[in-house]
Order: sequence, then C-alpha cells, then structure tokens
Amino acid sequence: MAVTYYMTLGGPQTRVFLGLREDADVGRFRAEIERAVSEGVPMRPEDHVLTFPAERGQLFMIPAGTPHASGAGNLVLEISATPYLYSLRFYDWLRPDAEGNPRPLPYEHALANLDTERRGAAVARDLVPRPRTLREGPGWREELLGSLEEMFYEVRRFAVDEGAAAEDDTAGRFHVLNVVEGEGVVVETAAGDRHDLSFAETLTLPAAVGAYRLRPRGGPALVVKALVR
Repeated sequence: MAVTYYMTLGGPQTRVFLGLREDADVGRFRAEIERAVSEGVPMRPEDHVLTFPAERGQLFMIPAGTPHASGAGNLVLEISATPYLYSLRFYDWLRPDAEGNPRPLPYEHALANLDTERRGAAVARDLVPRPRTLREGPGWREELLGSLEEMFYEVRRFAVDEGAAAEDDTAGRFHVLNVVEGEGVVVETAAGDRHDLSFAETLTLPAAVGAYRLRPRGGPALVVKALVR
C-alpha cells in the first residue's frame, strides 16, 4: 500500500499521526492494543506514534508499513494506490458499529506488517517534505510536494495566479488533478476540449491528452497533480 495525505483544510492546532516514535516499544504497543480490543481500555496512540501539525497545504508521505491517522478537524485529500490492498487498523478509538457493538479490528495483520525501522527523526525527514519548485512561468509554478523511491507515484502542485495559465503535458502518462484551494480552474486541452473543475473536485486526464493548460476561475488557485513516475 502507498498513501499520501494532502491537507486541504487543517491548521497548527490539528494533528496527523504518522510513524513510530524513536522510543516506541512494539511489545507495549501490542499489549495496549490487545487491552483495548479485549477489555475496551482506551489507549493513547501518541504514546507510540509521532504527531505533526496538520497545516493546510502540507503533504504527508505514507509508505507501506507506516502507522498513520488523520486527527479531528482535518479535511484530507487522500492520494493512494490501493487497487488490491487496504489499510490494516491497530486501533479505532473504541468506536462502535451501527448496532453499538465493537467493530472488528484485525490488529494482528497490522502488527505483522508494521515497519519498525522507520521511526523518530527519519519520519520527519523523509515523510513530511517541504515543497520544491520544479518549473515556473508568468503567474504560475509547479512544485514537487512528495516523492519516495519505494512509492511508484509522486505528488505535485500547481499554483496559478488570476489571469495566468499553467502549461503542462501528460507526456504519455495519465495525470490526476484536484483543486485544493480557490474557486476552481478550467482545463483546456490542445485538441480544444474544456472542462470546469471546482474546489475539491477530481479529474483524471488520460495519457493520450498531451498538452493542456489550467486557467483559474474567480481568483488564484492551487491544483494538486498526481502521476506515476
């Protein structure tokens, strides 16, 4: 599984759980999970898992085996590659199902897949990247938000000023676009097709599209782009 969290809405007071603490004791982690499941005893995930400010616009990289969760008060754009896999849960804050019963929690599978090597400072260094400008033009720029060797896709972001147009090309690879800030954009292809994309909407551009541009509507816009490397 390979997942990323892009914080569409968040702030310095909201949190994301990501990666093991440097001092995490996996045996104690397991024991507290088992007590929560068998006895309904609450646990504090932050005693074992790092937390980071969920500031708007931040991308969190989540390679396979990394414990993660979005805290309360966030709106997350989850960009994932899970066509045949899924998340395995350690803990679910003791939330009941629709009948009020404890929800199934296959934590044994989660623990079996836990990457215990990636922890502490390495998590902040590798999984909470800062944006880096890849290219730019009049009134726009394209940034790299996150890329890891073990993840086969990467996440970028266009920042486009009102009245400007960002130029791009699928170059034989499909692009997935999502408006994360602003009213929206108009996607124009070289073939003359147009598509209005509003805030929080997603559009997949087939690899065959080729050249296209993004024009903001009603003010500046930020557009996240995911593509296979």
